[in-house]
Amino acid sequence: MGSIEVRPTWRGTAAVARKVIRGHWGPLLPLVVAVALTVVVTGPVHRAQDEAEARATSEGAQRSLTVWERPAAEGETESEGVRPDLLTEARLAEIAELPGVRTVVAGGSGVGEVYPGAPVGEGEPTDPAMLRVLPWTADLSLRAGDPPGLTEIVLPDGFAGRSAEELLGERLVFRHTPLVWEGDPDGVESGRGNEPVDVELTVAGVHGGPASPAEGEPWGYMTPGIVQMFHLAERPRREQGFESARVEAYGPDRADRLVEELRATGLVVEPVAVELRRLTAPLDVAAVWTRVAPWAVFGLGMFAGLVIGAVRMTAGGGSRGVRDGGSSADRGPRVGAVGVALAGVASAAAGALIGLVIGTVFTGMWSGAAVATAVVLVPWVGMATLLGTGLPWRGTHRPPAPG
Repeated sequence: MGSIEVRPTWRGTAAVARKVIRGHWGPLLPLVVAVALTVVVTGPVHRAQDEAEARATSEGAQRSLTVWERPAAEGETESEGVRPDLLTEARLAEIAELPGVRTVVAGGSGVGEVYPGAPVGEGEPTDPAMLRVLPWTADLSLRAGDPPGLTEIVLPDGFAGRSAEELLGERLVFRHTPLVWEGDPDGVESGRGNEPVDVELTVAGVHGGPASPAEGEPWGYMTPGIVQMFHLAERPRREQGFESARVEAYGPDRADRLVEELRATGLVVEPVAVELRRLTAPLDVAAVWTRVAPWAVFGLGMFAGLVIGAVRMTAGGGSRGVRDGGSSADRGPRVGAVGVALAGVASAAAGALIGLVIGTVFTGMWSGAAVATAVVLVPWVGMATLLGTGLPWRGTHRPPAPG
């Protein structure tokens, strides 16, 4: 009896794909994980790496230095009641007097509540967003807009679920609560909230940092003087100082000479460009994955197709079993192979969707690079599983021997 030829149909192919996913999810699971990881890395990690590299090579980073006091020696006493390992305002003033120093920005921060829209007194909204503000320095870069002025702020792109276009020009109120510190008989200080201070601001620019608590603590940028005031208003007497400061020189050549001059005063000094390049090293590992990921995913797809194809051919009793046995959805190697490929596509689509959801949570918005990667990987995986399936089924469609 000759073999029964069955014309492949989408219904039959889909039925095979469903059976493959139900019965062979083990080989398909690594595909889901690999595709999801690739989509996640392509989005936020690539964006962070590009921005870190841009900052490290910017002119502002080339002429900027980070300084901090050396760790306190054993037995070293506090100076004017302030911890010896902190930079006091007097110390910062001394640094500013050195030749070639353009600006000195204390590395403090402050935390407050952000109320979008009208001033608080005109109808206070509910559920404010918490935000840490840092001082704006010359080495920083923006995704859109301009550096902050005296009554302006820079927010992360995607803050409160809003894009850069929606944030720029937005009015908001930043509410900061100073602390009053009181000591007990044992000398332990505790702080309590004082009257809050409301500062009306306009969003001047957006940066690429975390936009939601799920990604990390969001931060914004304001002018150094205001942030310095917030920083000191949150700390007790012995912490009225700063752990570090950013020193900007008039040019890269002057910054090189300032390194030795600042170290001679007892400070620890490191160029900002060196700091930023050290931060990019872990991101480089992720960037390597994005280059090898398509081939790794392709290999996993071929392996999954090979395993599933071999198992199904064996279960079908060889070439005639593949063609003739089982339900009509299983008949014909072409139907079976395309069904396995469709199962690979479904697995890749699931991994891509998971990766996009994770990436969106971490960045606050969809990443164009991640979406493009997902669109490419889904058919790529389908082709790989199709090729893998064809290896054990190769030759099963030969006509039967005569007699």
